[in-house]
Amino acid sequence: MLTFFSGCTKDSDPENEMPSLTTGEATNIGRKSVTISGSVTVPAASEVRDCGFMYSTVSTLPDADSKTVGITLQGSSNTYTVTLTDLTPNTKYYYCLYASSGYTKTRSSVRDFTTAADGTPSLESSTSISSTETSLTLASRIVDDGGSNIQKFGFAYKESGTSEAEKLVEATHKESDGRYTFTITGLAAETSYDVRAFATNTRGTGYGEPITLVTSAPETPLLQAEAGEPGSTSIEVSAKLKNENDLATGITEVGFCWSKEKEEPGMEDNKTIGQLNGKEFSIVIKDLAPETKYYLRAYAVNKRTKVGYSNVITFTTTKSAEPKLDVTTAATVDETSVVLKSKITDNGGHDVIKFGFAYKVGNEGTETQKEVPVSELKEDGSFQFTLTGLSPETTYEIRAFAVNSVGTGYGEGCTITTLAQKAPQVSLETGTPEAHSVSVTGIIQSAGGTSSVVREVGFCWSTTPTPTLADNKKTATLDGVSFSAAISGLKAETKYYIRLMPSMKLK
Repeated sequence: MLTFFSGCTKDSDPENEMPSLTTGEATNIGRKSVTISGSVTVPAASEVRDCGFMYSTVSTLPDADSKTVGITLQGSSNTYTVTLTDLTPNTKYYYCLYASSGYTKTRSSVRDFTTAADGTPSLESSTSISSTETSLTLASRIVDDGGSNIQKFGFAYKESGTSEAEKLVEATHKESDGRYTFTITGLAAETSYDVRAFATNTRGTGYGEPITLVTSAPETPLLQAEAGEPGSTSIEVSAKLKNENDLATGITEVGFCWSKEKEEPGMEDNKTIGQLNGKEFSIVIKDLAPETKYYLRAYAVNKRTKVGYSNVITFTTTKSAEPKLDVTTAATVDETSVVLKSKITDNGGHDVIKFGFAYKVGNEGTETQKEVPVSELKEDGSFQFTLTGLSPETTYEIRAFAVNSVGTGYGEGCTITTLAQKAPQVSLETGTPEAHSVSVTGIIQSAGGTSSVVREVGFCWSTTPTPTLADNKKTATLDGVSFSAAISGLKAETKYYIRLMPSMKLK
């Protein structure tokens, strides 16, 4: 119970004129709460020590069975409202105003209300916490659970002025007082939405009063650009979208624009369109003039055709020179070959006449270096080649090269060691022995390596468990992956051991 007192002097006059009290209506009637009102008019000479509302389930409002809520009088005539809580659902209550001078107590007329029965939950109107181009962050509170456990709660929304059905989004957490928040995402920019809170219990779904909110206008995309070291006719540049909302609002085009004259170039100047990868994009700008100063910016266009530009990058291309190349990498190495990759990063200001890879055995001088040209160059300057004819278990130094009218440029090289040659994997089958002969067949499962070719096959045999080539041997002709022979001149009733030639020759 809250008790408030007006500022009064000690009441010593039993004949003190009492205030005029008028009982108002009960509003916002819920299961456990209600708002009641009334007006108080205080005569000029009146002294009031205590004033407020009293209520009870007993119609006569006896003091012993009534609760009071005090009010602080403000001025000689005013209307007052209070909210009663912790009431019993589906119950009739009686209420009135009272005022006391200390000697005399007066009441207004008695009015009544009946609290609501158990039903659907009651909620406050939604309130907006923040908004972006594509989202609304909202708050509400479950005022009353309706007499049963809340099963789900959240917000219902739809675009204003449309006949589309409301979409429901469920929140997952609420405070002990029933308050909860949620961010609705995936909305359209500059669009009006009707939103209301909802909560569902076993009796059904209750809603708060609806409100109308508008998402923000689209922002101009915000970018940060960076550039690598310029060459004589090209430069590699990259950029990143910095605003988290840019992707959600829909980026329709990204790229770079540049100029030799304008310090803040725009899309109307030289430009090249890029490909967005997540929030980033990059490109190599080519066909620039050597020894020339340029101004460059990244740009992005969203679906509302708003264009955003990055910081300005100023750079000067270098003098004409030999081509520049990236480091050479070895993608796959086996016994006699290697797959090589590299990239021409700058043509030096002139057309590339020839490009490829140069290699030599690791411990030999550069005069032994051999060059293998490559014919196919991709649009980004990358190329690859499978170098064959290498020796097994040998170390090689390899680097990419490119030639223009100025000279030959080399990239950073790599060192590789080819794999060791493996022995063939062969199985042996024998036929039914005769008195003095037997037929045998060998089947090659593996030649011993990706570049291996079996050159000689055959069999050896002996009466000892481990026959060698120093004993008896017979070569055979390879037919696909198998070879056969008839071993004759054997002694009758004698145990022999046969195996494939232990050292099969390879090309």
